[in-house]
Amino acid sequence: MEHRIVQSERVAHDGILNAEEHVCSHVQALQRNNYFSGRLLTDRDLRQEQEYHRELRRRHNRCLHGWGVVCGLELSIRHGEITVTPGLALDCQGDEIVSPVPTVLCPPSERPFKGALYVVIHSSEEMIEPVSQIDGATSYARVIEASRFALATQDPISGHVRRREHWEACGETHGVPLGRLRLVRGSWRLDGRYRRRWVK
Repeated sequence: MEHRIVQSERVAHDGILNAEEHVCSHVQALQRNNYFSGRLLTDRDLRQEQEYHRELRRRHNRCLHGWGVVCGLELSIRHGEITVTPGLALDCQGDEIVSPVPTVLCPPSERPFKGALYVVIHSSEEMIEPVSQIDGATSYARVIEASRFALATQDPISGHVRRREHWEACGETHGVPLGRLRLVRGSWRLDGRYRRRWVK
């Protein structure tokens, strides 16, 4: 699992919904493989089979649950270190982001621009089990669906549409905010006024 920290993050939402739209207004028809006896299957067919099921799950998550924290991922600060408990979140594309073990982050000592930092979890993929091909190139046999953390100066919730108690998924891949930090008299503290986003 990757635990990378960056000081700033630019969040762009090219396909952001406006107040009159709904996430399901952008649902696309899916294409799946049709199997029959004697058909030759290639790596393209198998990748498409995986992507079909992944997109089914993403669509379910986006339209039925929205985006945000599902469970866990609680923050605490002690001796200048941020601890994030294990947990699960859904991003705006509908991907599940899992952090299976406690994670410790170290915020910077100086005050960032705007004076606040957001603890954000992102989906991440890690290629493992390298395999040498006939032409000498290297491929990988497995992909770990992992997660990474970042300290961002911009809240990923910015620009999203709120309906009742929940925020609409914009359909794009970006991090899920877990909390906001403020530098108070030289020490980072959790901002108790910040409300994290929960799924429906």
